[in-house]
Amino acid sequence: YMKSRLRAIIRTSEEDIPASLTDVPFSELPEGDILIESTHASLNYKDALAILGTRPVIRKFPMVCGVDVAGVVKESSCQDIGVGDRVLVTGEGLGEDRFGGLSELVRVDAKSVVHIPPSLTNSDAMAIGTAGLTAALCVIALEKFGLFDEASEFPILVSGASGGVGSFAVVLLAKKGVDITAVSGKKDSLNYLIDLGATQVIDRSDVFAKSTGYLATARYRGAIDVVGGEMLGEILRQIKPYGAVAACGLTGGGELMTSLYPFIIRNVALIGVESIRTPHELRVKAWERLANDIDRSILAKTTSTIGLDEVVDVVPKFLNGEIQGRLVVEIESQ
Repeated sequence: YMKSRLRAIIRTSEEDIPASLTDVPFSELPEGDILIESTHASLNYKDALAILGTRPVIRKFPMVCGVDVAGVVKESSCQDIGVGDRVLVTGEGLGEDRFGGLSELVRVDAKSVVHIPPSLTNSDAMAIGTAGLTAALCVIALEKFGLFDEASEFPILVSGASGGVGSFAVVLLAKKGVDITAVSGKKDSLNYLIDLGATQVIDRSDVFAKSTGYLATARYRGAIDVVGGEMLGEILRQIKPYGAVAACGLTGGGELMTSLYPFIIRNVALIGVESIRTPHELRVKAWERLANDIDRSILAKTTSTIGLDEVVDVVPKFLNGEIQGRLVVEIESQ
């Protein structure tokens, strides 16, 4: 490949020095079956933490940041993936222990690669990214427990609904025709979430039942929880018998504050969902679901685009909750 250097967002050491946009020698790319020329990446919560170094996301240094990337294959030693194919990679260690997606070129193993569905542009794929994939995996997990098999007066709750995962969860659940209670701490997110398909929007504080004890009045048939901590414990108290909760986030803390009562008395299921090491077959199924169920006009409403040179400056606003929806990074090779 005729390029000796490439631009990338890179953290060079464990010290509290943020990542920066710099030139990286082509020879430093890791080994792999597939070389991708990046056209787009996305900025996720995990990326923001990695770029600022506020939490230990990166496992070895130096590290190119970015857990998602979309682009065009430039080199391939895999017969199922050809030069010129449009592909994406989400998770699979990108930006943690393998050079990530905020870079002009990315080299990965073939098992990490998913072909971008024909109905999606590369930008669409990154507007969806890890956030959309995680939301789709949550919905697929709830389907296994029969939550959508029959009509119910009980809604499904989505916590952290104005964030990336929560927004896509609302869209995908709305496509299934269920009532959705969206939880958000952002006062200005009401219209945004109703537009995405939420039936009602409540504040975080309204989730917490006034009653104490191991169980509260059953209000929801299931939930997708992006928050964790106290929020997840409270949600579990309010799930109806034979309901289920898909938990995929830790922003509210890693402790689970609950008892055995929801599980034993109400037969509630708690399902952990992760999207980093998802088996390839399930990953492809989730992307097909996303391509079919997410309206392109919704992606336009929920997405902002920035350049690679703007990423580091945007991160503090992102972590302060000043950005609603998804941030796509447009990568132009120079």
